[in-house]
Amino acid sequence: MDISDLEETIGYKFNDNGVLYQALSHSSYTYEKKGTAIGNERLEFLGDSILGLVVGDTLFKRLPDDREGSLTKKRSLVVCETSLSQVANDISLGKYLKLGKGELLSGGGKRTSNLSNAVEALIAAVYIDGGYKAAYDLTIRLFNELIEDAMQGDLVYDYKSKLIELVQSYDQPGSVDFKIISEEGPVHARIFNVTAVFEGKEIGHGSGTSKKEAEQAASKIGLQTIKRNKL
Repeated sequence: MDISDLEETIGYKFNDNGVLYQALSHSSYTYEKKGTAIGNERLEFLGDSILGLVVGDTLFKRLPDDREGSLTKKRSLVVCETSLSQVANDISLGKYLKLGKGELLSGGGKRTSNLSNAVEALIAAVYIDGGYKAAYDLTIRLFNELIEDAMQGDLVYDYKSKLIELVQSYDQPGSVDFKIISEEGPVHARIFNVTAVFEGKEIGHGSGTSKKEAEQAASKIGLQTIKRNKL
């Protein structure tokens, strides 16, 4: 596996590629290798702790007037599975994952849980290879935009409800329709493509492994479109 592109994307070059390969190894892959490879579960555990510390430390310093409850809520939004999988997609981490044949055929390279776990494992791998500062710097590079969104109150994951609530709050309440425009891939790894339509205009398009996921993605773009164009 050529991981040089991944190293360039994340801005960190490993001294020991072995720990990186471990971070990218799903349990289905190690099972098929019958003990000849080590999976990333233990690294996930460590990476989860490091991620929580870095995000918590950053919010604590950047928001000196926030109370504990507010900081906790913002941190939970940044370190949740959805945020982690978003980061994974941003760096195309899925294409580097080592998966068992069954997991690969069932779309495991795009599965949210696999992607989020791999991000945690990657953070831990950098920590083991380069120390806490390297892991801290990596986490900030990968999560800074999400941290900023959380600080501004813009990090919301029920985009569909927020979009519907927004258009219904107008003086003349509107409605949003969601239409499936296509379905791709085999039955066990289906990808749904959905468009969000407001007042006869397409305001967002989204894809996902379920209709719900695709609608959420379309709603996120829809919110941005409405705010940008003041619809």
